[in-house]
Amino acid sequence: MYAINWKPNQMVTDILVRLAEERSQPPEAIITEAVMKYLDIQYAEHSDTEDDPLIGLFSGTEDLSEKSEDILQEEISLRPIDDGRPQNSP
Repeated sequence: MYAINWKPNQMVTDILVRLAEERSQPPEAIITEAVMKYLDIQYAEHSDTEDDPLIGLFSGTEDLSEKSEDILQEEISLRPIDDGRPQNSP
């Protein structure tokens, strides 16, 4: 395990100490939380998706996951109703 010796500037130290006191947590817990969030963001931005076989498997709009129900309802309403009777061919 590595030990990191870090000396933040006074403004960061003051804010960190104040936040730690407000949360009743040690400053190290605040720093750990902040670093973990930063690393999650960095990992998400730089993750390699080229080898993921699911990426690009389905096509759709960028907001597909947010509007899936609306899109599904629209698709259903555009289909003719199948009442089980044979269709007349021209």
